[in-house]
Amino acid sequence: MPARQPRQLRPTACSSPKRHSGLPRVNVAIEEIVIDSSDSSEDDEENSMHRASQAVRFRVVTPPTFDVGGSYSLRKYLEIFERYFHAKFHGGERECSMELGRFLQGEALNAYHAFGGCEKRYSVLKGKLLEWYRTREVHGSRRWKNKMKTMKFQTGETFKLFAMRVQEVAQKAYPGDDRECVKKMMEVYHRATPTWFNAKLKQKQDMKEMMGLGRRLNWGDILKLAEKEDKDIRDRKIKEEY
Repeated sequence: MPARQPRQLRPTACSSPKRHSGLPRVNVAIEEIVIDSSDSSEDDEENSMHRASQAVRFRVVTPPTFDVGGSYSLRKYLEIFERYFHAKFHGGERECSMELGRFLQGEALNAYHAFGGCEKRYSVLKGKLLEWYRTREVHGSRRWKNKMKTMKFQTGETFKLFAMRVQEVAQKAYPGDDRECVKKMMEVYHRATPTWFNAKLKQKQDMKEMMGLGRRLNWGDILKLAEKEDKDIRDRKIKEEY
């Protein structure tokens, strides 16, 4: 039985693509694509049938929609999209550009249309989108770095919530530089949290060093201590109420 061939993409008139709803964590559609790995000739029918029966099966996961600030950088996302497109469709650069529009939203979709969308060859469109994204990241990261300098621990805010807020801003301020990102998170958290909480962090660090587990706290250590302190505060409030 001959293997199913990847579906031919049918070009349509260029129009604003429909946006996909949902976020990267939602369940995504999966299509099973069959690739015939046979390289047999007509002179060897038996071997041809055998190899056809050993067709390679793999699953193509439909990518989530992309917008700035999501789980992926634009470059990484386009790599995922290209694998999906070439596995699912027989199509050229125009068709690839057309299909890409269905997977963008927000600022990314606006940029797609500004650079010509489905009227542009994919290689040209991709270059323009990546350049736009790099420029945006440079200006955007500067704004988030300035925000980090003024972050404060708010009255009534839990230690864990503040830590997550610092983490979110730091990741936007230092995209692609995990070491510097963690360093700045630690600095902001130490600066902004109360003195008595910093004393507990110092005790935790000394204990870790005594046990031979390292000389410094990592971000995970801070998150655990923040959770513990939040729990202790809740427990004390409950006891006071009764």
